[in-house]
Amino acid sequence: MITFDVCCFLYCIKILLSFNNNSISYNFSHINKSIRHTAIILAKILSIKVLKHLNALIKVGVNAFIMCDEEPSKYINSTNRILYISNEHLAQYGISQNLVWDRVLVWLYNQSWIDYVWLIEDDVTWSNIHHIVDFFNRYANNSADLLSRNIIYRNNQTLK
Repeated sequence: MITFDVCCFLYCIKILLSFNNNSISYNFSHINKSIRHTAIILAKILSIKVLKHLNALIKVGVNAFIMCDEEPSKYINSTNRILYISNEHLAQYGISQNLVWDRVLVWLYNQSWIDYVWLIEDDVTWSNIHHIVDFFNRYANNSADLLSRNIIYRNNQTLK
C-alpha cells in the first residue's frame, strides 16, 4: 500500500512538473481541425482528477484543454494543454476579480479558430468517457448558450 501511495505521489509530481504556459496565445498548427469538439476544463488548481479527465477527453478525440486559475509558471508544459491568462492581461480588459471564468472568456475572445467550445467545471465527472462524447454529439448543433436540467423560473423577467 505504501509503494502504491509513493508511486501515485511521484506520478502526480511528474505530471504537475510537466506544465508551463502563461501566455494568451497558443500555437494551434498541430491541432487536427477535423476534430469535432473542443472542451476546456475550468480548474482553480491542477489536480490528478482534472488531469485524468483531460487525458480521457484527448484519447477519445476531443480537443481538450485546462484553463487554470493558478499561475502555472512553476510547471513545465510538455503538452501545451494548460491555459492561463495573467491578472495583468485581465486588467487590460477591465477585469479585477480574476476568476477562472474570467480567464477563459478573455482567452476565448482572442481565439478566432473556435466555432464553439464546451466549458466544463472541474467538479463535473462521468462514469464512462463515451457518455460525455455522446452528450457533446447530441447537443453539438444546439444554439443555446447554456445547457441545464430543471431550470426554475422565479418570475417572468428571469431569463430576458
